[in-house]
Amino acid sequence: MGKELSDLINDNVVRANLAKFSDLGLDRHYDFDAESECTIRNYDEFSNFVKTNSPLFFSISDDNTLYYKIEGEDAETVFDIDVNSSFSKSDQWLSDKLIRVNEIFPTISSVPVSEEQTSCYVCLCISSVFKDVFIDEVLEVADQYDFTKWRPNLDDGISFVDLSINWIQIGSKYVKMVAAAAKYSLLREKQKKTVPSALQLPEGVVSKLNKVLRDVDTIRYEYDNIKLSPEVRSKLSKLDVKVIIRERDNRIEEVLKEDSSIYQIYRLMNLNSNVIPPTILLRINREARKSALSFFCDMNPGLDKPKAYEDRVELKKVENKLKKTVRRAYLNKLFVRESEKFRQDPTSYVAPNFV
Repeated sequence: MGKELSDLINDNVVRANLAKFSDLGLDRHYDFDAESECTIRNYDEFSNFVKTNSPLFFSISDDNTLYYKIEGEDAETVFDIDVNSSFSKSDQWLSDKLIRVNEIFPTISSVPVSEEQTSCYVCLCISSVFKDVFIDEVLEVADQYDFTKWRPNLDDGISFVDLSINWIQIGSKYVKMVAAAAKYSLLREKQKKTVPSALQLPEGVVSKLNKVLRDVDTIRYEYDNIKLSPEVRSKLSKLDVKVIIRERDNRIEEVLKEDSSIYQIYRLMNLNSNVIPPTILLRINREARKSALSFFCDMNPGLDKPKAYEDRVELKKVENKLKKTVRRAYLNKLFVRESEKFRQDPTSYVAPNFV
Protein backbone atom coordinates (compact mmCIF):
# COMPACT_ATOMS: atom_id res chain seq x y z
CA MET A 1 0.00 0.00 0.00
CA GLY A 2 1.49 3.33 -1.00
CA LYS A 3 1.71 6.33 1.28
CA GLU A 4 -1.39 8.46 1.71
CA LEU A 5 -1.15 12.15 0.93
CA SER A 6 -1.57 13.07 4.59
CA ASP A 7 1.46 10.93 5.45
CA LEU A 8 3.66 13.17 3.29
CA ILE A 9 3.08 16.22 5.48
CA ASN A 10 6.40 17.06 7.12
CA ASP A 11 7.54 19.72 9.57
CA ASN A 12 8.23 22.17 6.74
CA VAL A 13 4.63 21.95 5.51
CA VAL A 14 3.37 22.48 9.06
CA ARG A 15 5.68 25.47 9.57
CA ALA A 16 4.54 27.03 6.28
CA ASN A 17 0.92 26.79 7.42
CA LEU A 18 1.75 28.17 10.88
CA ALA A 19 3.55 31.09 9.21
CA LYS A 20 0.17 32.32 7.98
CA PHE A 21 -0.53 33.16 11.62
CA SER A 22 2.63 35.20 12.16
CA ASP A 23 0.60 37.92 13.87
CA LEU A 24 -0.27 35.38 16.57
CA GLY A 25 3.24 33.94 16.82
CA LEU A 26 1.96 30.37 16.71
CA ASP A 27 5.08 28.92 15.09
CA ARG A 28 6.88 29.38 18.42
CA HIS A 29 4.34 27.29 20.28
CA TYR A 30 3.97 24.16 18.20
CA ASP A 31 5.60 21.03 19.61
CA PHE A 32 7.20 19.16 16.74
CA ASP A 33 8.19 16.28 19.03
CA ALA A 34 4.68 15.31 20.06
CA GLU A 35 4.54 11.98 18.24
CA SER A 36 4.25 8.94 20.50
CA GLU A 37 7.33 6.76 20.66
CA CYS A 38 7.36 2.99 20.40
CA THR A 39 10.24 0.63 21.09
CA ILE A 40 9.05 -1.71 18.31
CA ARG A 41 9.74 -0.44 14.79
CA ASN A 42 9.52 -3.50 12.53
CA TYR A 43 8.47 -7.14 12.30
CA ASP A 44 11.78 -8.56 13.52
CA GLU A 45 11.68 -6.47 16.70
CA PHE A 46 8.02 -7.37 17.24
CA SER A 47 8.63 -11.08 16.69
CA ASN A 48 11.59 -11.11 19.04
CA PHE A 49 9.62 -9.28 21.74
CA VAL A 50 6.67 -11.68 21.49
CA LYS A 51 8.90 -14.74 21.73
CA THR A 52 11.01 -13.51 24.64
CA ASN A 53 8.50 -11.71 26.89
CA SER A 54 5.99 -13.65 28.94
CA PRO A 55 5.80 -12.34 32.52
CA LEU A 56 2.59 -14.33 33.05
CA PHE A 57 1.34 -17.57 31.53
CA PHE A 58 -2.17 -19.06 31.70
CA SER A 59 -3.01 -22.72 31.18
CA ILE A 60 -6.39 -24.41 31.32
CA SER A 61 -6.77 -27.99 32.51
CA ASP A 62 -9.09 -30.63 31.04
CA ASP A 63 -11.74 -29.73 33.64
CA ASN A 64 -11.50 -26.02 32.62
CA THR A 65 -9.62 -24.92 35.73
CA LEU A 66 -7.43 -21.89 35.06
CA TYR A 67 -3.83 -21.98 36.28
CA TYR A 68 -1.25 -19.23 36.12
CA LYS A 69 2.52 -19.15 36.38
CA ILE A 70 4.58 -16.00 36.89
CA GLU A 71 7.93 -15.64 35.17
CA GLY A 72 10.73 -16.91 37.39
CA GLU A 73 8.47 -19.29 39.31
CA ASP A 74 8.20 -23.03 38.64
CA ALA A 75 4.87 -23.87 40.25
CA GLU A 76 1.49 -23.23 38.64
CA THR A 77 -1.21 -21.75 40.86
CA VAL A 78 -4.98 -21.95 40.58
CA PHE A 79 -6.49 -18.63 39.51
CA ASP A 80 -9.20 -18.11 42.13
CA ILE A 81 -10.63 -14.66 41.30
CA ASP A 82 -14.32 -14.77 40.40
CA VAL A 83 -14.08 -13.09 37.00
CA ASN A 84 -17.83 -13.14 36.39
CA SER A 85 -18.54 -10.95 39.41
CA SER A 86 -15.39 -8.82 39.52
CA PHE A 87 -13.58 -7.80 36.37
CA SER A 88 -12.28 -4.81 38.32
CA LYS A 89 -10.52 -6.99 40.89
CA SER A 90 -8.94 -9.15 38.20
CA ASP A 91 -7.80 -6.05 36.28
CA GLN A 92 -5.96 -4.74 39.32
CA TRP A 93 -4.38 -8.14 40.04
CA LEU A 94 -3.35 -8.72 36.44
CA SER A 95 -2.08 -5.25 35.60
CA ASP A 96 1.08 -5.72 37.65
CA LYS A 97 1.88 -9.03 35.96
CA LEU A 98 1.41 -8.17 32.28
CA ILE A 99 4.01 -6.74 29.91
CA ARG A 100 4.93 -3.31 31.25
CA VAL A 101 3.44 -0.53 29.14
CA ASN A 102 6.67 1.49 29.21
CA GLU A 103 8.51 -1.37 27.52
CA ILE A 104 6.40 -0.64 24.43
CA PHE A 105 5.39 3.02 24.77
CA PRO A 106 7.98 4.86 26.92
CA THR A 107 6.35 8.28 26.38
CA ILE A 108 2.74 7.30 27.10
CA SER A 109 2.56 9.47 30.23
CA SER A 110 3.08 12.60 28.14
CA VAL A 111 1.98 11.66 24.61
CA PRO A 112 -1.33 9.94 23.75
CA VAL A 113 -1.36 6.57 22.02
CA SER A 114 -3.76 5.82 19.17
CA GLU A 115 -6.51 3.22 19.13
CA GLU A 116 -4.33 1.04 16.91
CA GLN A 117 -1.38 1.32 19.31
CA THR A 118 -3.67 0.51 22.23
CA SER A 119 -4.89 -2.60 20.43
CA CYS A 120 -1.32 -3.63 19.63
CA TYR A 121 -0.48 -3.60 23.35
CA VAL A 122 -3.67 -5.55 24.13
CA CYS A 123 -2.74 -8.17 21.51
CA LEU A 124 0.80 -8.41 22.86
CA CYS A 125 -0.54 -9.06 26.36
CA ILE A 126 -3.06 -11.66 25.22
CA SER A 127 -0.53 -13.54 23.10
CA SER A 128 2.10 -13.46 25.86
CA VAL A 129 -0.37 -14.89 28.39
CA PHE A 130 -1.98 -17.61 26.24
CA LYS A 131 0.84 -18.26 23.74
CA ASP A 132 0.24 -21.12 21.25
CA VAL A 133 -1.99 -20.12 18.31
CA PHE A 134 -2.35 -16.57 19.68
CA ILE A 135 1.34 -16.01 18.98
CA ASP A 136 0.92 -17.49 15.50
CA GLU A 137 -1.91 -15.09 14.70
CA VAL A 138 -0.30 -11.96 16.11
CA LEU A 139 2.88 -12.68 14.13
CA GLU A 140 0.84 -13.16 10.95
CA VAL A 141 -0.59 -9.67 11.42
CA ALA A 142 2.80 -8.17 12.32
CA ASP A 143 4.44 -9.74 9.26
CA GLN A 144 2.22 -7.63 6.97
CA TYR A 145 2.30 -4.46 9.07
CA ASP A 146 3.93 -1.02 8.88
CA PHE A 147 4.98 -0.08 12.41
CA THR A 148 6.09 3.39 11.30
CA LYS A 149 2.58 4.29 10.10
CA TRP A 150 0.67 1.95 12.40
CA ARG A 151 -1.43 0.26 9.76
CA PRO A 152 -1.38 -2.92 7.59
CA ASN A 153 0.80 -2.89 4.49
CA LEU A 154 -2.14 -4.07 2.36
CA ASP A 155 -5.48 -2.35 1.83
CA ASP A 156 -7.33 -5.47 2.98
CA GLY A 157 -4.81 -6.33 5.70
CA ILE A 158 -5.74 -7.03 9.32
CA SER A 159 -5.06 -4.28 11.83
CA PHE A 160 -4.38 -4.76 15.54
CA VAL A 161 -7.81 -3.28 16.21
CA ASP A 162 -9.31 -6.02 14.02
CA LEU A 163 -7.26 -8.71 15.74
CA SER A 164 -8.11 -7.61 19.27
CA ILE A 165 -11.82 -7.51 18.42
CA ASN A 166 -11.61 -10.97 16.83
CA TRP A 167 -9.97 -12.40 19.91
CA ILE A 168 -12.42 -10.78 22.33
CA GLN A 169 -15.35 -12.03 20.24
CA ILE A 170 -14.17 -15.61 20.72
CA GLY A 171 -16.26 -15.40 23.88
CA SER A 172 -13.65 -16.55 26.42
CA LYS A 173 -14.06 -14.71 29.71
CA TYR A 174 -10.34 -15.15 30.36
CA VAL A 175 -9.33 -13.53 27.08
CA LYS A 176 -11.72 -10.68 27.86
CA MET A 177 -10.19 -10.44 31.32
CA VAL A 178 -6.64 -10.07 29.97
CA ALA A 179 -7.81 -7.52 27.38
CA ALA A 180 -9.55 -5.48 30.08
CA ALA A 181 -6.48 -5.67 32.34
CA ALA A 182 -4.24 -4.51 29.48
CA LYS A 183 -6.46 -1.49 28.91
CA TYR A 184 -6.42 -0.84 32.67
CA SER A 185 -2.60 -0.91 32.58
CA LEU A 186 -2.58 1.65 29.77
CA LEU A 187 -5.00 3.87 31.67
CA ARG A 188 -2.99 3.64 34.89
CA GLU A 189 0.21 4.54 33.04
CA LYS A 190 -1.45 7.60 31.52
CA GLN A 191 -2.36 8.70 35.06
CA LYS A 192 1.34 9.15 35.80
CA LYS A 193 1.44 12.23 33.58
CA THR A 194 3.32 14.88 35.51
CA VAL A 195 1.77 18.23 36.31
CA PRO A 196 3.27 20.93 34.03
CA SER A 197 6.22 22.59 35.78
CA ALA A 198 5.05 25.95 34.40
CA LEU A 199 2.34 25.99 37.06
CA GLN A 200 4.87 25.80 39.92
CA LEU A 201 2.40 24.01 42.18
CA PRO A 202 3.27 23.25 45.80
CA GLU A 203 3.77 19.56 46.59
CA GLY A 204 0.55 19.37 48.58
CA VAL A 205 -1.50 20.78 45.70
CA VAL A 206 0.13 18.36 43.26
CA SER A 207 -0.87 15.45 45.52
CA LYS A 208 -4.48 16.66 45.65
CA LEU A 209 -4.58 17.17 41.89
CA ASN A 210 -3.12 13.73 41.19
CA LYS A 211 -5.74 12.12 43.43
CA VAL A 212 -8.50 13.91 41.53
CA LEU A 213 -6.99 12.80 38.22
CA ARG A 214 -6.84 9.19 39.43
CA ASP A 215 -10.45 9.35 40.62
CA VAL A 216 -11.61 10.77 37.29
CA ASP A 217 -9.75 8.12 35.31
CA THR A 218 -11.14 5.38 37.55
CA ILE A 219 -14.70 6.59 36.87
CA ARG A 220 -14.03 6.75 33.14
CA TYR A 221 -12.59 3.24 33.18
CA GLU A 222 -15.54 1.88 35.16
CA TYR A 223 -18.06 3.29 32.70
CA ASP A 224 -16.21 3.06 29.37
CA ASN A 225 -14.70 -0.40 29.84
CA ILE A 226 -17.26 -2.12 32.06
CA LYS A 227 -20.70 -0.46 32.10
CA LEU A 228 -20.35 0.58 28.45
CA SER A 229 -18.10 -2.16 27.11
CA PRO A 230 -18.85 -3.18 23.51
CA GLU A 231 -20.58 -6.35 24.71
CA VAL A 232 -22.80 -4.53 27.21
CA ARG A 233 -23.42 -1.61 24.88
CA SER A 234 -24.75 -3.90 22.15
CA LYS A 235 -27.61 -4.89 24.46
CA LEU A 236 -28.58 -1.33 25.42
CA SER A 237 -30.87 1.11 23.65
CA LYS A 238 -29.54 4.48 22.50
CA LEU A 239 -31.46 6.10 25.34
CA ASP A 240 -29.91 3.73 27.90
CA VAL A 241 -26.43 4.58 26.60
CA LYS A 242 -27.13 8.31 26.84
CA VAL A 243 -28.40 7.93 30.40
CA ILE A 244 -25.27 6.02 31.45
CA ILE A 245 -22.98 8.55 29.75
CA ARG A 246 -24.78 11.40 31.51
CA GLU A 247 -24.41 9.53 34.80
CA ARG A 248 -20.67 9.14 34.13
CA ASP A 249 -20.20 12.81 33.29
CA ASN A 250 -22.16 13.91 36.37
CA ARG A 251 -19.99 11.76 38.63
CA ILE A 252 -16.82 13.17 37.05
CA GLU A 253 -18.08 16.72 37.43
CA GLU A 254 -18.88 16.12 41.11
CA VAL A 255 -15.35 14.86 41.76
CA LEU A 256 -13.77 17.77 39.88
CA LYS A 257 -15.81 20.42 41.67
CA GLU A 258 -15.23 19.17 45.21
CA ASP A 259 -12.31 21.62 45.45
CA SER A 260 -12.79 24.79 43.38
CA SER A 261 -9.08 25.62 43.17
CA ILE A 262 -8.19 22.11 41.98
CA TYR A 263 -11.04 22.35 39.46
CA GLN A 264 -9.55 25.51 37.91
CA ILE A 265 -6.12 23.87 37.66
CA TYR A 266 -7.75 20.84 36.00
CA ARG A 267 -9.49 23.09 33.48
CA LEU A 268 -6.22 24.88 32.75
CA MET A 269 -4.46 21.55 32.13
CA ASN A 270 -7.23 20.43 29.78
CA LEU A 271 -7.70 23.40 27.48
CA ASN A 272 -9.36 22.38 24.22
CA SER A 273 -10.65 23.95 21.02
CA ASN A 274 -13.81 25.15 22.77
CA VAL A 275 -11.81 27.99 24.33
CA ILE A 276 -10.49 29.25 20.99
CA PRO A 277 -12.43 32.34 19.76
CA PRO A 278 -14.74 31.53 16.82
CA THR A 279 -13.02 34.13 14.62
CA ILE A 280 -9.69 32.33 15.13
CA LEU A 281 -11.26 28.91 14.54
CA LEU A 282 -12.79 30.08 11.28
CA ARG A 283 -9.47 31.54 10.19
CA ILE A 284 -7.72 28.27 11.06
CA ASN A 285 -10.24 26.33 8.97
CA ARG A 286 -9.95 28.68 5.97
CA GLU A 287 -6.15 28.64 5.95
CA ALA A 288 -6.09 24.85 6.36
CA ARG A 289 -8.29 24.46 3.25
CA LYS A 290 -6.01 26.73 1.23
CA SER A 291 -2.81 25.08 2.42
CA ALA A 292 -4.23 21.59 1.86
CA LEU A 293 -5.23 22.40 -1.73
CA SER A 294 -1.84 23.97 -2.41
CA PHE A 295 -0.12 20.88 -1.00
CA PHE A 296 -2.30 18.60 -3.12
CA CYS A 297 -1.43 20.52 -6.28
CA ASP A 298 2.29 20.44 -5.43
CA MET A 299 2.09 16.66 -5.04
CA ASN A 300 0.00 16.28 -8.22
CA PRO A 301 1.48 18.54 -10.95
CA GLY A 302 -1.04 19.47 -13.60
CA LEU A 303 -4.09 19.27 -11.31
CA ASP A 304 -5.75 22.33 -9.80
CA LYS A 305 -8.12 20.32 -7.63
CA PRO A 306 -8.92 16.68 -6.81
CA LYS A 307 -11.27 14.93 -9.23
CA ALA A 308 -11.48 11.36 -7.94
CA TYR A 309 -13.39 10.57 -4.76
CA GLU A 310 -10.28 9.03 -3.18
CA ASP A 311 -8.33 12.23 -3.81
CA ARG A 312 -11.04 14.34 -2.20
CA VAL A 313 -10.93 12.09 0.86
CA GLU A 314 -7.15 12.46 1.03
CA LEU A 315 -7.40 16.23 0.64
CA LYS A 316 -9.80 16.32 3.60
CA LYS A 317 -7.35 14.32 5.70
CA VAL A 318 -4.61 16.84 4.92
CA GLU A 319 -6.92 19.71 5.78
CA ASN A 320 -7.88 18.15 9.12
CA LYS A 321 -4.26 17.45 9.97
CA LEU A 322 -3.29 21.06 9.34
CA LYS A 323 -6.25 22.30 11.41
CA LYS A 324 -5.13 20.11 14.28
CA THR A 325 -1.56 21.42 14.25
CA VAL A 326 -2.63 25.07 14.34
CA ARG A 327 -5.16 24.46 17.09
CA ARG A 328 -2.52 22.69 19.14
CA ALA A 329 -0.12 25.61 18.68
CA TYR A 330 -2.82 28.09 19.71
CA LEU A 331 -3.67 26.09 22.85
CA ASN A 332 0.01 25.80 23.75
CA LYS A 333 0.29 29.58 23.49
CA LEU A 334 -2.85 30.03 25.56
CA PHE A 335 -1.49 27.69 28.22
CA VAL A 336 1.69 29.76 28.53
CA ARG A 337 -0.35 32.94 28.98
CA GLU A 338 -2.78 31.41 31.45
CA SER A 339 0.01 29.77 33.46
CA GLU A 340 1.50 33.20 34.04
CA LYS A 341 -1.86 34.49 35.29
CA PHE A 342 -2.14 31.49 37.58
CA ARG A 343 1.31 32.00 39.09
CA GLN A 344 0.57 35.67 39.78
CA ASP A 345 -2.62 34.91 41.74
CA PRO A 346 -3.38 31.18 42.15
CA THR A 347 -6.08 31.67 44.81
CA SER A 348 -8.39 33.71 42.55
CA TYR A 349 -7.44 32.24 39.16
CA VAL A 350 -10.30 31.22 36.82
CA ALA A 351 -9.53 29.21 33.69
CA PRO A 352 -10.88 30.35 30.27
CA ASN A 353 -14.52 29.59 29.60
CA PHE A 354 -15.86 28.02 26.41
CA VAL A 355 -16.69 30.57 23.71
